[in-house]
Amino acid sequence: SSAVANEFFDPYSLSQLLRLRDADLSYCVKMNYTYILKLKNGNYYCGWTNDIEKRLAAHQAGTASKCTRSQRPVELVWLCESDTKEEAMSMEWHVKHLTRAEKEKLIEEYRRSE
Repeated sequence: SSAVANEFFDPYSLSQLLRLRDADLSYCVKMNYTYILKLKNGNYYCGWTNDIEKRLAAHQAGTASKCTRSQRPVELVWLCESDTKEEAMSMEWHVKHLTRAEKEKLIEEYRRSE
């Protein structure tokens, strides 16, 4: 039976796995974000992304959304991290269905927690 076990043992693969186990792989984990921007006209824009810095830069450049293109500069006023794309998209849906007063309360609570 040890001959069968050795047949599947590849020391190179094991050493690779041990190096990966000990490596910092945080760069491989993509977070997902739901965010609210305050536009130049005072309105709020809600979206989601898995790269918040890139998305904010696109909003500031006018290439992210028709809604924000003519309302620059935009200001990030609320941010929520999610483990999955689905969670971020669900959060976006819920935030978009809040009233303006509810969004402002959410933003105020976020600012106090920072």
